[in-house]
Amino acid sequence: MAYFALLALMTLPVLFPIPRTADLVNHWARLTVLAMPVSDPLNAFYRVEWGVIPNLGIDLIYMLLASLLSVETIVRLAFILSFWLPAIGIWLLHRAWAQKPSPTMLIVPVLSYNLVTTVGLVNYGIGIGIALIALAWWAGNERRRIVRDLLILNAAAVVLFFCHLMALAGFCIIFGLLEATPRCGESFRATFLRARDLLRPNGARGFLHYFRARRHRAAESRSGRHSCALCSLRFMSPLHWC
Repeated sequence: MAYFALLALMTLPVLFPIPRTADLVNHWARLTVLAMPVSDPLNAFYRVEWGVIPNLGIDLIYMLLASLLSVETIVRLAFILSFWLPAIGIWLLHRAWAQKPSPTMLIVPVLSYNLVTTVGLVNYGIGIGIALIALAWWAGNERRRIVRDLLILNAAAVVLFFCHLMALAGFCIIFGLLEATPRCGESFRATFLRARDLLRPNGARGFLHYFRARRHRAAESRSGRHSCALCSLRFMSPLHWC
């Protein structure tokens, strides 16, 4: 409760006329231009061209909610999401790893808030929050289903591509580190081989082999034996789709 109480306290600056952030005003101005009617004379100075490009997090939120909310409300909502989502993602990831919450977790809401207010990066905050929530789901999900997991991971990668490229990169790196971490009872050689093969461009074949190996290892762990798994990270990356 203290964790979310502190996170709620960090939300109070959203009530200010202009929340203190490094780049929120820039996003606000851009969305105001997008919301201008066609007859507005300022349209003579701007041209909107949509395309498959990254770092459109707050713009996509605007496109989804423009008919329901004002530009100001959408900007304030994006500001809240930019530090609430990372804090929630870290909380869920911590719960997937640890049975009891650690007191050091109380620093996370403060750090999450400071990232947005001092550096800016609203789109990055939203993206890395989604990435951490997806990683928490992956870490806490013991039962692997190939089709479902591929759909969820690739959908998360596509969303992260449009939110912020650095959020997508962080998602891929943390995912790789999770899978390169030694398993219980796993030898150093097996860990090294799994980490090495993680970097190979094996494509769908390697990824499907990875899921089969995960199932096989889960069955063996119940009988007291262990094995390693191989996977390819490139199959999840949407960077070649643009």
